[in-house]
Amino acid sequence: MEFRQSSKLSDVCYEIRDPVIGHADALKTAGHRVLRLNTGNPAPFSFEECAW
Repeated sequence: MEFRQSSKLSDVCYEIRDPVIGHADALKTAGHRVLRLNTGNPAPFSFEECAW
């Protein structure tokens, strides 16, 4: 199933995704184990929420 993005979201960016995912992919390619976490819900992983 394909979903079309709303035009209202055309200028919305998720700044952490692209740089972090690119770096994580490079580490994985280099043979490192990468644990991908949901940054929107850090509590289950014992991380503190961002203060901003």
